[in-house]
Amino acid sequence: MTKRESMADSESGKIPEVSVVIPVYKNEQTLEVLVARVSEALEGEGYSFEMIFVNDASPDGSRAVLESLEKERETVRVHHHERNLGQNRALMNGLALVKGRRVVVMDADLQDIPEYIPALLKKAEGPNRAVFLRRHGMYQSKARMLTSRLYKLPIQWLTGLHYRAGSFFVVDRAVVKRLSEIPVQEPVVTVMVASLASELVYVPGDRAHNDGQSGYSFFKRIAYARKGVACALACRRWVRSAS
Repeated sequence: MTKRESMADSESGKIPEVSVVIPVYKNEQTLEVLVARVSEALEGEGYSFEMIFVNDASPDGSRAVLESLEKERETVRVHHHERNLGQNRALMNGLALVKGRRVVVMDADLQDIPEYIPALLKKAEGPNRAVFLRRHGMYQSKARMLTSRLYKLPIQWLTGLHYRAGSFFVVDRAVVKRLSEIPVQEPVVTVMVASLASELVYVPGDRAHNDGQSGYSFFKRIAYARKGVACALACRRWVRSAS
């Protein structure tokens, strides 16, 4: 979609079919390619869309790149944090801004492959449905794969979310609108979505391999697991009380 076409849609009051929410932290090098690939994937299938980037006080040049992209493309919207709040709070703030009927959540580092977005969207037809990319193959070292499985198994038991599902998913806006109603101290968006969705669907796919150092050490993964379990329990209590 050209900038002129996007502006015409905006002026005519059209609401985008798809909102893509992407938290940003130290992603200066991937942002331009990411925007181009997401745009190509969605435009190729005829979707109208918006991309909402939440800059979580990134210390690199991400802010300047995002501001440039926002000026160049009518489909790009940017929200800046003045201090780092963490990925999940960045996502919650981005999700509060969406306009689309379907919402895509993905990372900014290009490990989530944008070309899978149309396949996820096609599986998302249905009320309160969440569609996750279910990773297959080896996308990190054996040690990381093992620890990842161990810390995600309790969350799978509580929510039904498969341990190979990550933070690349499509969800109905009706689910997104309910996220802010759940009283959790520390939100974990994937856990909250899995708890609220009436159906979890999976699309098998690859994740781009990361040869670099993981941002999550073993102890950070344990801490994340504890946070995820606490969030899942809070969601379960809320769902029961609301039903």
